[in-house]
Amino acid sequence: MDSVATLVLRPARAEDAPALARLRDEAIRAACAGRASPHQMRAWRRTPDAVVPVITQRMVRAATRRDDYAVALSDEVLAGFCLTSPAGPAGYVDAIYIHPRYWRRGIGRALLERAEQVMAGQGARHMRLESVMWAVGFYERLGYVRRGPASDTDDGAATPVMEMDKTL
Repeated sequence: MDSVATLVLRPARAEDAPALARLRDEAIRAACAGRASPHQMRAWRRTPDAVVPVITQRMVRAATRRDDYAVALSDEVLAGFCLTSPAGPAGYVDAIYIHPRYWRRGIGRALLERAEQVMAGQGARHMRLESVMWAVGFYERLGYVRRGPASDTDDGAATPVMEMDKTL
């Protein structure tokens, strides 16, 4: 695993939204190549311009609720982001995306550990998430446990996912 020279984690800002939308698109394109159906790819890969309002809305929601929307900068370049929200006694990982250029450098781990700390500070006793099947191993290496298969239809395409959680 290559290390990142300088990694900074900070709250997302409104001006980050266009770059976050492009990062999300590039991460989906790279991660799903050969793994997702054409229908799933069309549903997930809305144009970055269409995603900016959604990301901006989530930032506003994060600021008015107890959500956490963090970005990772590697040598001042946007490398990833993670959105987490409280869900009763749990924290829920809504989204985590790392730009493919920064995969396997500890950025996903750093963002997830930050999210866990923030949610624990708000009283969460465990974390929950739904992982696409090809990312399950990443979460298992970070202590998440499989709870059972499910199907995510948020973007209009049924996608097999694994429900996972971790005790904090």
